[in-house]
Amino acid sequence: METTVRETGDMVRVLEIQADASDLETDVRLALKRLRSKVTLRGFRPGHVPIEMIRRIFRKETEDIIVQDLVEEVYEDLIDGSDSYDTVGPSHEISRDYKLDGDLSVKIEFYVIPEIELKDLSTQILEVPSCEVTDQAVNFFIKTRLAQHLERRPLKEGERIGEKNVGVLDRVKYEMVEVDHETGHLLIGKKINPEGEFFDYGFSMEMEPEYDKLGDAFTGSTVGDELLIDPPRDDSLVQVEPPGSNCRVKIKEAYRFDWPEIDDGWASKITDKCCDSSEELNQWVEGYLDFRFKRESSARAINTLKGRMLELHPFSIPSEIVDQTCNNMGLTQDPIQREIVAKHLQFNILMSAIQGQLDDLLQQKSLESESSDQNNLDEESAQRGMMDSLLKLFEVRYIPVSEKVSMEILVREAAYPLDEVAEESGLTA
Repeated sequence: METTVRETGDMVRVLEIQADASDLETDVRLALKRLRSKVTLRGFRPGHVPIEMIRRIFRKETEDIIVQDLVEEVYEDLIDGSDSYDTVGPSHEISRDYKLDGDLSVKIEFYVIPEIELKDLSTQILEVPSCEVTDQAVNFFIKTRLAQHLERRPLKEGERIGEKNVGVLDRVKYEMVEVDHETGHLLIGKKINPEGEFFDYGFSMEMEPEYDKLGDAFTGSTVGDELLIDPPRDDSLVQVEPPGSNCRVKIKEAYRFDWPEIDDGWASKITDKCCDSSEELNQWVEGYLDFRFKRESSARAINTLKGRMLELHPFSIPSEIVDQTCNNMGLTQDPIQREIVAKHLQFNILMSAIQGQLDDLLQQKSLESESSDQNNLDEESAQRGMMDSLLKLFEVRYIPVSEKVSMEILVREAAYPLDEVAEESGLTA
């Protein structure tokens, strides 16, 4: 019997097993005896069916037993029992050429942690988006929290949509139709939302960028106005063709919150009882947002770090590993989900490949994480500690984000209970 292992990809290896018929005589005899002990045929006592009848009737089953037993024995001895292969993911048979009493040739594909050399990280610059706590951010956060306790009312005559301060969370119901670019005439059958749709100034920040066009168009307008905008080009709205057309938007209704004076009661509601006086409210929110924005920047820094590490250490990950993980997690075959899973797996595999080199480097630079004691920490804390240590090997530059990005974060924050973050940040009343 001959065995070879070939490298066919960054992580892919192929085990080839070849055996002459004479090498398999014992295997054939044992396989037939095993089947004989299990087979029951009319006219024969259990375990007493003639071997030649077993050979004739159960030829395919016998072949499967021989191949499976041989592959398991060779794989365990040559791959699992060897320090040469750090396997990951499933192995599977990719080809077989075998007929009972003949020569055998079988190929098994398996996957290993790739050999990767850790790059020099000292010259690498990570630009990390960072939010700043401003008066506008504080006011917007207060209003998004306050809005959960208020009711909207229709805009009054003379009030314009999206007015500064009072209109930051206005809601607009609109109708959109497609019109000819040159004549302005309605294109038959091109009414995009005949029932009307709603546009929320605050929560539209979580939508696709195309919604910015609507917000910009509505600002300063009143109910009944008709506006022309470029056709939407994203999956969140119906696609418009041909490109030479425009969208005519008619504002049907508009609604607004009336903002009350913030007293002690409102301060308590806005902060989920973390703050119980109006005098403390602004200071409390500033502290809360400072903590939240720093945590957001830390998360962005780690995501940026992961992307840069994969750029510096490229390798391909077999689709079978991604498929198996998606199936185990019960995920659909959605391309976006698959991409997220693939990147997550690829980074974890990369860390496994360079772990020893990374530990040596951190030790040389005295950057051992406070989370390095694996025995006293859960896996998540240990990984976070490693990420913090890894970040110190880069030059990190924090870049202020746009006002819109800050507002997006605040919108997400407005929907969450504050207790947990407030307690972590030491801002409980």
